[in-house]
Order: sequence, then C-alpha cells, then structure tokens
Amino acid sequence: MVIVWLLYAYFARPGKKILFTWNNSQNLSTPNCSTVVRKRCISGFTLTDVTAAKVISSRIGPDAAAFMYIPPGGIPIGYKHTFTLATNAIDEKGVPVSSMPAPVTVTHQLWPPQGGVTALIQY
Repeated sequence: MVIVWLLYAYFARPGKKILFTWNNSQNLSTPNCSTVVRKRCISGFTLTDVTAAKVISSRIGPDAAAFMYIPPGGIPIGYKHTFTLATNAIDEKGVPVSSMPAPVTVTHQLWPPQGGVTALIQY
C-alpha cells in the first residue's frame, strides 16, 4: 500500500512545462525567409492554445523543431488542452500565408495514457 501511495504522490504533482517537438525536415526544399529571400520562403511557426483561445508564440523560428512552453500556474492534474502548430510562409506574390494547423492534445492525468506521446509534460 505504501508503494501505491508513493506512486500516487509522484504522479499527482503538477507539471511545470510542455515540450513540443515536430519534424521540420519537410521544409528543407523551401528556403527560410531572410533579407535576401522575401518570397516563396518559410518565415517560422505559430503555436496556439486552442482551448484557451490564445496564441502562445507566433515568432518560432523557421529552423526550429521544438518549443518549450511554461503555462502560467503550472499543469494541474486534469489539465487537458488542445494546441495547434502552423507553418508560416511568404508566397510567390509576397503575401503571408499559413499551413493548415496540426493539432495535439496535452492531457495531465494520474496515470499516463497508452500509446504514442507527441507532447511531454516536464517537472
């Protein structure tokens, strides 16, 4: 019984930060935007907390493949938020465009869910 209580106490603590990672290699054929390259280029990424209706960052660099987010107040047990990541670019006419946002749901529960992990809560 003591082991169960210790496990409960360990897993029941709030998280502090969420590490988002993604595969950025699909953008290798498109150059990053710069002072020289101003059209047909990747300008970066936007991470949005859809549940809170809040843009977390719209200034994630075009070379990034990870982003650390520290939610205000931490990540309590029962936390469940859906986030999206969109690629920002400049089209051939020089107009800013964005990709279809890719969703991920972050859930902090007492026992970790089965299956793959796409975002990690860190302590």
